[in-house]
Amino acid sequence: MTRRTRYTWSGCAILLAIAGCSSANEMATDAGPLGDLGTVSDSGSGTDAASDAGGGPADANVNSDGGLAPARIYATIVTHNEIDSKPECVPINANTGGAWNSNRALTKMFVDTIVAHGGAYDLGSDTAYIDAMADFETADERATTGGMNILQYVSSVDPEHIVVDAHHHPVPTLNYGDLQYMLHDASVSDTHVVSGLIWSPTADADWEQFRMTVNAIGHTYAWDAQILWGAATVGHAGPDSQASGVWRPTNAAMFHTDDSAQSLVYVGGYKEQHWAEYHGSGLNDLLSKLASGELEPNHMYTAAVMFDHCSFAASDITDVAALLDSHASDVAAGRLVWATVPEIVSIWRSEYASDGHVYNATSDVSECSPACGVDMICCAAPAPCAGTCVNDCRVAGCMGTTVCDESTGMCAPTMHL
Repeated sequence: MTRRTRYTWSGCAILLAIAGCSSANEMATDAGPLGDLGTVSDSGSGTDAASDAGGGPADANVNSDGGLAPARIYATIVTHNEIDSKPECVPINANTGGAWNSNRALTKMFVDTIVAHGGAYDLGSDTAYIDAMADFETADERATTGGMNILQYVSSVDPEHIVVDAHHHPVPTLNYGDLQYMLHDASVSDTHVVSGLIWSPTADADWEQFRMTVNAIGHTYAWDAQILWGAATVGHAGPDSQASGVWRPTNAAMFHTDDSAQSLVYVGGYKEQHWAEYHGSGLNDLLSKLASGELEPNHMYTAAVMFDHCSFAASDITDVAALLDSHASDVAAGRLVWATVPEIVSIWRSEYASDGHVYNATSDVSECSPACGVDMICCAAPAPCAGTCVNDCRVAGCMGTTVCDESTGMCAPTMHL
């Protein structure tokens, strides 16, 4: 099923991508900031098939006069399953009352729905879910997925738009190398994505280890990461990085600064990602900024919508279909393309010359708008969550190893108080 759609604009063919028009005369149209996107044509020709297979021709985003296409947004749907440190995952991992088997069925429905509605999905899996799959998946269940285990099915049903990434909470006996060994052993394709990391506080940042080969602890296996996604703070004391774009982080102290000499690539998820809380408002906000002409030309913009894998319910199937359908006009008009994290990076490299760009870096955000609700506070600089509303820990308490700073109402790692 082909989802990259060609558009005719200003006399050139362009793939759905995120870039901007650098030519003033291209922007001076009656159609507003986006210009005239022209008409949609089917992508069934030999040329289009080649672009689907290889990320598109190198000049796919170049107009006849040398300018770049109007700004567009790449987005993906993301889920993470976890080890037992997340309460919602405990019954799944233990298959309490058949919870894992029920989750498997819902996972298949979730994936099939995304495929049917033209979306993209990155499923981040930890070790516990793979262990549960080995222990509790039945032959009858595998028969519903062509004889494959559920993660193999996810990674192969539509590999251009549905992938399984590595998402791991390290324990003394297992690391990312072990997780990737387990995924490989389960016949899951390797995306070389680290889906979840700590970027702040700087002293606790854990992502620079992925600049080197990760050797498994409990298995004879070595793994090389290439892509990072999901930058969070320790204990989720502050929200994830709210930046959009694709770049190569410089170092732990300069995470939101691009350094072309580095090899690890980060894909931003933008803000308000969690569906249960925000219902896609982060993606909507970025689309609104695109429509109003607030986004810079010639750069990629990225966003994500997160669902909770361990809490899957029938309503999530309905919701993800509604989410994708609600943006069908954005896709058709060329404002949005659904793409997985590795696909975004592939297109960034082949069509945008690996131009690192960071939009809405956390350090640039200082005020909360709209105002925070009841039992929420506006996180202030220099905290990594600056400019966002967070739970007032004097009311809600703190998670994990963090404790409440009574003077600010913010959670912080014990060592930093």
